[in-house]
Amino acid sequence: MTLLNPFAEKAKPVSGTRAVELVESGEAALIDVRELAELRQSGHARGAINIPLGALRERADPRNASCEPSLVRAQAVIVYCATGARSAIAGKLLRKLGHNEVYDLGSLGNWQAAGGQIST
Repeated sequence: MTLLNPFAEKAKPVSGTRAVELVESGEAALIDVRELAELRQSGHARGAINIPLGALRERADPRNASCEPSLVRAQAVIVYCATGARSAIAGKLLRKLGHNEVYDLGSLGNWQAAGGQIST
């Protein structure tokens, strides 16, 4: 599988501070790839779009009618999850779908540690 391929093009790592700046300025879309039950337990980064990893292929593909409208290829995209494992896979998938500027924040904790707001 291409997404598990260690040689597939990865997302660039981004610090929590830079991620908060990019999202607050409107320069990047923020995607939470966790499942809905996880969001209910711990909340989510304010402004994040929830697209579980299993639905990302469909909802992030600009050729698909179900594509999330706020995901424009020209705009940067930042992904995160609970620990960073799923966000790494999501970053590879977004690159494969043609998104050019993809960043991996890793975990929701990185967002919080940088002062990013959490919504419940």
